[in-house]
Amino acid sequence: MLTNANQLLERNLDVFEQKKLLVVNCPDDAGIEMLMQETSADITVIALDWRSFEVASKTCQQTFFSHQLPADCPSHDAILIYYPKSKQEFEYIFHMAAPVLQENADVYVVGDNKGGVKSAQKQLAGYCASIGKVDAARHCILYHGQLTEAVPEFRVEAWFKQYDVSIGERALQVYSLPGVFSHGELDIATRLLLEEQTDKPRGRVLDFGCGAGVITAWLASRNENATVEAIDVSALALASTEKTLNANEVDAKVYPSNGWSQVKGVFNGIYTNPPFHKGVKTDYNVTESFIRGCKAHLKSKGQLHLVANSFLKYPPIIEDTIGTCHIVAKNKGFQLYRASYFMR
Repeated sequence: MLTNANQLLERNLDVFEQKKLLVVNCPDDAGIEMLMQETSADITVIALDWRSFEVASKTCQQTFFSHQLPADCPSHDAILIYYPKSKQEFEYIFHMAAPVLQENADVYVVGDNKGGVKSAQKQLAGYCASIGKVDAARHCILYHGQLTEAVPEFRVEAWFKQYDVSIGERALQVYSLPGVFSHGELDIATRLLLEEQTDKPRGRVLDFGCGAGVITAWLASRNENATVEAIDVSALALASTEKTLNANEVDAKVYPSNGWSQVKGVFNGIYTNPPFHKGVKTDYNVTESFIRGCKAHLKSKGQLHLVANSFLKYPPIIEDTIGTCHIVAKNKGFQLYRASYFMR
C-alpha cells in the first residue's frame, strides 16, 4: 500500500520521465518500486531510515543507507525529497544533496500538510526559482522549483549540535544531527533513566533506539569491560552516536536494525527510551514488538530498563512477556520501568 505522499506522486509520474533522479528520505512503502516500474527515470536512492532502505533496495540497485552522499555519487538533473519530520532536517537533506545537483536541476518536494511540507517553499526560496505547487491531494502537496543559485559547500561536521550532559559525577559530550530525537539537549526521560542506574553495566548490554548516543556512551563509560551495542533505524542517529562515542573516547558496536531484525544473541541488560512515533505519526507497534522480543534476547536474570510516558500501556506487555514490572522512578509524566527475566 502506498503512503498518501506516494499516492499523490502516482498522479504526477510524468514529471520524472527521462530524469536522472535522486530520491532522498523515501518512506518504507512501494513508492520506489512504482517510480522504477512506471517511469523512465534513472534513480538513485539515499535512504535515511533502515526500513526504507530494506524496501527500496529490493527494486533499486542504486540504493544507499547513509546520512550523506556516497563519495562516487554521480550528478543528477532532478531531486525528489520526501519532507521529513522537522524543518532543520529538511535543511540538512537539501544541503547534503545539493553538491550532486546540476545547474537548473528540478527540485521536487512532497509531504504531508501536517508534517510541515508548506515550509519547503520558504526554505528553498534562496536557491530555487519559480517554486510552485504541482498538485495537492490526500492531505499532501507536491512542490517544484529549479535550482538557480549556488548552495554553500556541505560539511557534515558543521551540522552537528554539541551539548554537555552531567549525570552524578559523570560528564559526557553529546553530538546530534538534525532530525535526531532530542536534538541539542538531553530530554527528561533519558535523564531519569540514567540517574536511577546504580549498578554498573556488566557483560553484553544494548541501547535500543540509540538516538544521539547518550545512553550508549554512558553505559560504555561506566564499565570499559562491558560490551555495549547500539541500534537505531535512523542513519542520522547512528552517525550522531558514533560522533558522541568518539568525543568521549569510548567504544560500542553501532549498527542499524529494524527492531530486533539485525540483532543476534542475548544480553545482560537492555536499556531504552523507545520511540512511539514513525515520522510525524504516532506508532506504538515498534516498541510493543520490541518488548515482546526482549524475552528471546535476555539472559536469565537479565534486565530491561525502559523509560516512557506514563500514559503508554507498556507494563502489561512487560509483565506478560518478561516478568514483574517495577516502577523505579517517576518524573514529570515519565516512568522508569525495570523487569528481570527468569527462564522458566
